[in-house]
Amino acid sequence: VYVNVTAIKENAVVQKRKALEDLLEEVTQDVGQALRRMRTSATLAGLYEDEVLPNDTANAEGAKALYETGEQNILVLVEAQQAMIQHRRRYADTLRDYAFALVDLELAIGGRLPTVHEEALPEAEEEGN
Repeated sequence: VYVNVTAIKENAVVQKRKALEDLLEEVTQDVGQALRRMRTSATLAGLYEDEVLPNDTANAEGAKALYETGEQNILVLVEAQQAMIQHRRRYADTLRDYAFALVDLELAIGGRLPTVHEEALPEAEEEGN
C-alpha cells in the first residue's frame, strides 16, 4: 500500500510539473506575440507620424493651392483630402492596435508594465491626437 501511495504522489507531482511547464510555455508565447504586435504597431505609427501624415498634409495644401489658383479642379483637392482622412483612420487603428497589444502583454505578465512604456508611445497618442 505504501508503494501505491508513493507512486500516486509522484504521478501527481509529475502531472503538476507538466502543467506548470505547459503554462510557462503558453505565457512565453503570449508575451512574445504581444511584444511583436507592440513593436510592429509602434514602428507603423512612427511611419505615419514621420512620413505619411506630413506628406498627406503637404499634398492637401498643395492641392488646395492649385484649386484656388484655378490650375486644378475640385476633384484633386477632394482626393487629396480623402487620402489624408483614410491615412488618419489607419493611424488611429494602429494606435488602437498598439494599445490592445499593450493590454495583452500586461495580461500575459500578470500586471502592469513599469511606466517606462509610456515614453515609447507614439507622440500623437500622448498628445491626444
